Amino acid sequence: ATTLLPRVRRLLARLAVACRVLAFSGKKGTPMEETMVILPLGAGAEVGRSCHLIKFRGRQILLDCGLHPGRSGLDSLPFLDSIDLSTVDLLLVSHFHIDHAAGLPYLTEKTSFKGKVYMTHATKAVTRVLLSDSIRLTPKDDDDEPPLYDEEDLTRCIDAVEVVDYHQVVQDRGLRFWCYNAGHVLGAAMFFLDFGDVRLLYTGDYSLEEDRHLVPAEVPEISPDVLIMESTYGTQKHEARDVREALFVSTVERVVQRGGKCLLPVFALGRAQELLLILDEYWR
Repeated sequence: ATTLLPRVRRLLARLAVACRVLAFSGKKGTPMEETMVILPLGAGAEVGRSCHLIKFRGRQILLDCGLHPGRSGLDSLPFLDSIDLSTVDLLLVSHFHIDHAAGLPYLTEKTSFKGKVYMTHATKAVTRVLLSDSIRLTPKDDDDEPPLYDEEDLTRCIDAVEVVDYHQVVQDRGLRFWCYNAGHVLGAAMFFLDFGDVRLLYTGDYSLEEDRHLVPAEVPEISPDVLIMESTYGTQKHEARDVREALFVSTVERVVQRGGKCLLPVFALGRAQELLLILDEYWR
């Protein structure tokens, strides 16, 4: 019975996803091919495994393909089996974090997906290292299902990725797209899709706050018709940055001054670098 639980959870979640399909069209009575369908395959009502399918005018575009950090194996994937992946044209990856990019090798090497994959230079470089590390650290238990992919899968996948610069316009069969700096982490991008008279902006994770190693996200000068925006902390109000930093460095100093050692559980690449820069600046 326990082996059926992941499948049951996926089926229930898939049904919930199907109920949250969004459609956008400019006018009443618009033909279906002129209606934009947005299908969250992950992260539609949860944090993790970000993946969204855009269907419009005969084109199908995936936005991100992450894994759920609280699940394992097939249960951690977006609901890729809900769609015909052989008909998807493009995948645009916003940044290298596990919940946005770690499903990529499975998608390209283990499914019928044959489309192109785009990301920034920095995202490609860090994704290769981050996912290689993830493969090495994943527990190997004979009783569990096999890993989603291995080093050979990762190498083939990353080698096939096409890179883009910020503001570089890419054209693909009537679709134009480019990306803006999203802040957040090195190489993070917000993708702007231009279908001619309909424009869509996908932010991924973004940050409008400048820190010590990254500039804040750009605000596009062009207004989109459709906006898909990260909203994990949308209803929360954080303390001011200087207050949080003062508490952090004073706590570390108090421990160090009495001869202790600090263990910092930093779960996301990018945050560790920022904390080290804060400490370096404090002790200069």
